[in-house]
Amino acid sequence: MSLNDPDYSLLYYQAIKMDPDAAKVICPPALHSAPFPSSTAPPISPNSSQAHPPRKPIVCFGCGVTGHGLDNCNAINDLVKKGLLARDDNHQVIYPNGQ
Repeated sequence: MSLNDPDYSLLYYQAIKMDPDAAKVICPPALHSAPFPSSTAPPISPNSSQAHPPRKPIVCFGCGVTGHGLDNCNAINDLVKKGLLARDDNHQVIYPNGQ
């Protein structure tokens, strides 16, 4: 087994739990292993732009409509104006009784 094997740390731990003297003859796993550069892929420069997956559109937790959040929800804001809901000091939606 190699020190780079993903299961090495677990097996090392199990071995020294069964026999603490095993730590005298078995190399401990590396705490932070540095990634090995691939010989076939060119190194990635820090300034290169990396593609990120597109974000999902925001969906309102108040009305379920895509395109706005709870702070900008007309349905929730109407209920707040009518006194059926309220907002606390952190602008979270609560019942008028504070719950």
